[in-house]
Amino acid sequence: MILGLFSARWVLQALGQVDFGLYGVVGCIIVLITFLSGVMTVSVSRFYAFSIGVAHNMPPEEAHEDLKKWFNTALSIHFILPVLLIVVGYPIGVYAIQNWLAIPPERILACVVVFRIALVTAFVNMVSIPFIAMYAAHQYIAELSVFGFLSSCFTFGGAYLLLGVQADKLIAYATIMMAIYAGIPVLQILYAVFKFRACRFHKAYIFDRERLRELFGFVGWKMFGGSCVVFRSQGSVILINLFFGPKINAAYNIANQVSSQTSTLSLSLIGALQPAITTLEGKGERNKMLEFALLTCKMSSWLIMFFAVPLIIEIETVLRLWLINPPQYTRALCIWMLVILLVDNISVGHMLAIAAQGKIATYEKVQGFILFLAFPLTWLFFKLGLGPTSIGCAFFITMLFYSLGRVFFCKRQLDMSPTIWVKCVVLPVCLLIACSLVAGFTPSIFMQPTFIRVCVTTIIAACVIASLGWFCLFSVAERSRVVASVKRMLRQDGGVSITSS
Repeated sequence: MILGLFSARWVLQALGQVDFGLYGVVGCIIVLITFLSGVMTVSVSRFYAFSIGVAHNMPPEEAHEDLKKWFNTALSIHFILPVLLIVVGYPIGVYAIQNWLAIPPERILACVVVFRIALVTAFVNMVSIPFIAMYAAHQYIAELSVFGFLSSCFTFGGAYLLLGVQADKLIAYATIMMAIYAGIPVLQILYAVFKFRACRFHKAYIFDRERLRELFGFVGWKMFGGSCVVFRSQGSVILINLFFGPKINAAYNIANQVSSQTSTLSLSLIGALQPAITTLEGKGERNKMLEFALLTCKMSSWLIMFFAVPLIIEIETVLRLWLINPPQYTRALCIWMLVILLVDNISVGHMLAIAAQGKIATYEKVQGFILFLAFPLTWLFFKLGLGPTSIGCAFFITMLFYSLGRVFFCKRQLDMSPTIWVKCVVLPVCLLIACSLVAGFTPSIFMQPTFIRVCVTTIIAACVIASLGWFCLFSVAERSRVVASVKRMLRQDGGVSITSS
């Protein structure tokens, strides 16, 4: 998280506000593919994890072959999709850069080169998905963390080196990002082939029609929902570019960086619990699966608050210390993105529960449409002259309905009680946010806006969130389970599996 924040500062310093904004517009293909790769990884790991859960009732060799079949099925899909992406996306992207987007004429050629580099990155990322999903399905969280840390370190080093580059810095930055975001997946592929027996090419399993139909149906609907998210986000990037120019794109990029770094720990938690939830569904333990889903809502919201609340309070000072001269509207956009992040995570466990069950067609159609509405709503707000920050309002409205939609579908498909969710998650989370905001604003009454005040605010807010959260957010049984797990780890000097604890 820290490396990512420093990297963003150096990149903005090296590129300048215009080129930084242009990279956000043209390089949005990287954001798009990164997001879609995440969606597809979750989709594929769902089938892997479900297979692992079902395997509890199978002979070991038969269970291994079943997982290998799913791997080869996923491999066939993820070779076809990148090729289609390049064949269809390349001419459209180049035409948009040359004719549609608000790009200074002297930077068009550089932007086309950046787009080509981004497509190479996209191709490698999508091909690596069947391999990376195997880590998540087996709950190899440490390995994923190491690769993620390597990516952050290389990005940090690349951003620092960019300051001394004499050539076109925009092209140089895109090349560095390609080396990192294509190089790390190649390492993950090689290690997965070494680590997992199931990661082996088997010609007879490639075109298993029944599995292809089931997997492509699930992945297809997940991609539809994910595409709506990406269209909302990256379509809004284009709207900002057309209405306000690349400097405001830079402010939006920074707000997304803040949101992304704030959600780091929460995403790690979700990545750890998602395969456990799916495995429980595969084993037929529905009630325990729903308990895990509710726990995910609590834990994810709790982790987000530790970073979001102090940032909301001190965002102006943090931006000044971090970026020195942040682009206009950055403060307001950052606050909006942090609030939206909180609303998203309050029901994230419901999304994992629905994915574990596997019946997602109607869910993705309805939820995807809700998120897509943010795009026309943003266009309407811009047309009405409400300014760049109105994009935050459009995102918030749609995210609120999206979050409630998860709860509705969980009630409809899994009979998961909305009342319990409101009582055990929503009310305690709202109480925590209110109390930590009140306590966190106290130093601003007595202290000047400095780094020391940011630290004091963070400590006070974190203490309130930690202490109140422990007693208000988690049940007696959950607290006892955590204490017992910690004691067991200390006694045995080893870890405990997620599903057992």
